[in-house]
Amino acid sequence: QLSQVVGELRNTRYRPRHAVLGSREHMCIHPKINPTVAKQGKNNNAEKSSSSEVNNGCSKLAKGRKCMFRNNLEEKAGKSSCWK
Repeated sequence: QLSQVVGELRNTRYRPRHAVLGSREHMCIHPKINPTVAKQGKNNNAEKSSSSEVNNGCSKLAKGRKCMFRNNLEEKAGKSSCWK
């Protein structure tokens, strides 16, 4: 599927510098939203959140600008960030 997306992008004028291809469930590293990621190295019995819980929690924090990880990413990306 990814090779198909890359092939389709080559047929367009759109040239992204980078893209994250993953769900919030797999990419969110906020310990309160996705405790599985936070405790992965310490405890294999970490409480697992459902996909919708992670998605909703991550979205809520990002919209309220309360996610330190997302805010830090935006600062490093600069004013021309694609997150706006």
